[in-house]
Parts: sequence; C-alpha cells; structure tokens
Amino acid sequence: MKTCILTILLLISGKLFAQKTMEVKTGILQFRYYEDYSVLQADPSVREGGYTKYFASGDKIMCTGFYKNNLKDGLWVEYRYNGMVEDSGYYKQDRKTGIWAAYKSSGMLQIMYDYTKKDLLYLKRDSDYKTKIYTVIDSAGKKQTTLDRPPVYLDGESAFNRIIAVNVVYPAQARNNYIQGTVFIGVTINKEGAVSGYRLIKPLGYDCDESALKAVKSLPGEWLPGILDGKSVTVEYEIAVSFRFGN
Repeated sequence: MKTCILTILLLISGKLFAQKTMEVKTGILQFRYYEDYSVLQADPSVREGGYTKYFASGDKIMCTGFYKNNLKDGLWVEYRYNGMVEDSGYYKQDRKTGIWAAYKSSGMLQIMYDYTKKDLLYLKRDSDYKTKIYTVIDSAGKKQTTLDRPPVYLDGESAFNRIIAVNVVYPAQARNNYIQGTVFIGVTINKEGAVSGYRLIKPLGYDCDESALKAVKSLPGEWLPGILDGKSVTVEYEIAVSFRFGN
C-alpha cells in the first residue's frame, strides 16, 4: 500500500538520554496513524527513547514502546481502538523475547507464547476446531482433513484482522462498478511455520484480487505450523478478504 508522509515536525525534547534527542511527530495519509517518538539529535535517523503510535483520531493510542539505538527494546503494547490490549510483550535488540500474550477482540486471552523457549503456553481454540477441514500438502499431493491444531498466527486473531483491514485498498475499478464480494486466498504454511506460497482460490476481479493478495502478504510476525497426528505438516490456510460498501 502506497503511503505518504503528511507532516514531519522536529522539536527539541526535554527527555535526557546518554545522547541528546529530538521529538518526531509524523502523520500518515489514508487515515492510518500518527507517530510520536524521539531520535538522536546527532543522527535523526536513529530512534532513541519512548514511542507512541496513535489512531487517526489522534487521541487514542494504538501502540506504546521504547527504542534503544534504533532497535525495539523493553515492553511493547498494541491496543485496539476501544483501549483494550491487543498484544503485549518484551523486545530485546528488535527481537521478541520471553512471554508474549495476544488477546481476542472480546479481551479474552487467545495466545501465550514464549519466544525465548519457542514454547506455546496457551491457545484458546475456536469452537469448531475439531470439525473444521483444512488442506494438508505432502509428497502425495493435497488432502482435506481435520487437524490436531491448525497453523497459529502468533500475533493473534485481532492483530491479524487489523493488519489486513489497514492494508487492503478498495480498488477504484471495483467501486466505480459497484462490485462487492470476497476474495479467498490460500497461504501455505510449511512444517517449520514459514510462509512458502500464496494462491488465489476464489477471485473477484476488478483489481480486488491484487489488492487482497497485497494486504495478506503485508502480514508480519511468525506462524506455528499445523499439527496432524502429533506431527508438523504443511497446510494451505484459507484467508477471506471482503470488499463491502460502507466499510
């Protein structure tokens, strides 16, 4: 998604660190977010100190954290628009460390994962997990089956939905032709939990397919692989991206 810097304002901050810092305020077009953080006065490309990201309204916090020598460090917390925590945990030198928790939109704990020990401590399963069918890929081809555990997006369901919603663009061609509908995309998660491919399962046309695929590819973060009969398997995970007027 193309974005444009709306404003950049540098102000001398009253915060004191090992080196002098300046405060930076940015605004991103397309109603995405605003940022407020500090940089080194000697090198404005290096972030240093507290960081806050705001929703487009400017009065609600989306994320708080801390930078040390331009790397994420310490406690970081992502929030939903209603102020509820979406996920939280610690960074060390730009890498997640220790136990992170991700929450559903209801505020219920969904995932607790230890990034240091690579250990899934808790997973709130969907009510249909015993009956939902997934596509498993192996040397013999593809087969439809239930899983002991489907692939898990470690940032959680709420972050998953938000990131796609923020990055998807309703194409002008679709809007001008009053096109609504859903694009289905298959994301292949291999045995190691890495994304190894994308496939357009059900297209919609009018540039919606390209927009949906771009949004799905924008997902950061890590996955855990699907489990079948106690073993990691390669799974094609289906994602639906809807285009509706009024959204």
